[in-house]
Amino acid sequence: MQDPATFEAITKKETGNWSSYNVRPFYYYWSFFTQSGLWTIPAFISLLYPYLKNRVRNKKAYRFSLLWTVLAVVLLSIIPEKKSRYLMPVLIPLSINIGFYIEYLIRRFKDLKDKKETIPVYFNFGLIGCIGIAFPVIAYVFLKDNLTGYWFWYVLASIVLVTLGILILMHLKKKNIQQVFIYTVLFFASVLLTALPLSNAFTSANYKPISTLQEEASANQLKVYGFNYVSPEMIWQFGTKIPEIKNEDNIYNFPKENTFGMLANGIDPEDQKKLNTLYTIKKVATYDLNKVAADSRSYNGRLMCDYYVLTRK
Repeated sequence: MQDPATFEAITKKETGNWSSYNVRPFYYYWSFFTQSGLWTIPAFISLLYPYLKNRVRNKKAYRFSLLWTVLAVVLLSIIPEKKSRYLMPVLIPLSINIGFYIEYLIRRFKDLKDKKETIPVYFNFGLIGCIGIAFPVIAYVFLKDNLTGYWFWYVLASIVLVTLGILILMHLKKKNIQQVFIYTVLFFASVLLTALPLSNAFTSANYKPISTLQEEASANQLKVYGFNYVSPEMIWQFGTKIPEIKNEDNIYNFPKENTFGMLANGIDPEDQKKLNTLYTIKKVATYDLNKVAADSRSYNGRLMCDYYVLTRK
């Protein structure tokens, strides 16, 4: 409402990308139930309509959530542009579907004799319990050289997850699925609260956050600009807007300041030549938000920027 022209331009560009950017085959989303992580097995079973239709209490509600899930996947599959994160809306009805299956297990699991029904349950929740118990060993093996400053979180996470892992296995043995379900939910919540901070210990040698740059630039009375492309993650960590020197139409808008800072993710030869004619360029630092090594397959080049100080000639 405040800037309709820009809004319209962005909308046209994004809708244009639907058919030309990140195009994937129609079946790209067919493994969508795996997006539920360790709930993958219950998610898959909850989609087996012939199996579950006569086991749920409310068949009409179950049919509704199942159709909602399937139709959402089909409609997303029709659009050529596909990304895993676009499946987020599918996880809402899928979680309802899983709820129908869990409710059935709470009611009937103690009476189930067919191993085809019991083995997936034992495997799914047993795996979660075992992960909890094994967490201290696994975490130490991967983090033993980087635990300095993280021992509190390591010990806390180990105590909590081992305790919950034991409780899950104990109640699973007693076939008390309601308690197993409750402890599983607590397990995931505990991972987020106690184990997630340990992810910061996985930083590689090339990791260098940009969070201090704004303060350093202000201390040197420098305004920071971007050139060609600065990732949203970089801008977010920087803490404020980063004006662009060169826009999407390849039009230069050089700063009025005689000296300024510039972030750039690579500069092509033509742009380098243009900048060299106007400025003396000094490379100061490289900021890299990747927590994996540069030779890793998970390394993302767009999360890296070189920082320069430019002075007008």
